[in-house]
Amino acid sequence: MFDICRIYAPESKTAAYLESVGCVNASRGGLEQFWKGIGFEVVTATELLKRKGKSDPGDGLPIDEDDEWSHIAYVLRKG
Repeated sequence: MFDICRIYAPESKTAAYLESVGCVNASRGGLEQFWKGIGFEVVTATELLKRKGKSDPGDGLPIDEDDEWSHIAYVLRKG
């Protein structure tokens, strides 16, 4: 399986907010643990880009304009 995810820096206010509402991609570690829990193995994880500030003006994220985020491309294998 192939997936691209937006992941916020672990120390960011956005990651803290997403974690508080139970979002599995609040952090890279949390997302990878979720996939492991449902039977997937991360084959590769490649950072495609890294930015700071609004990722999408319509989604209200990040909470703080200084929050950093990345797009990570994952290749997963069903274990």
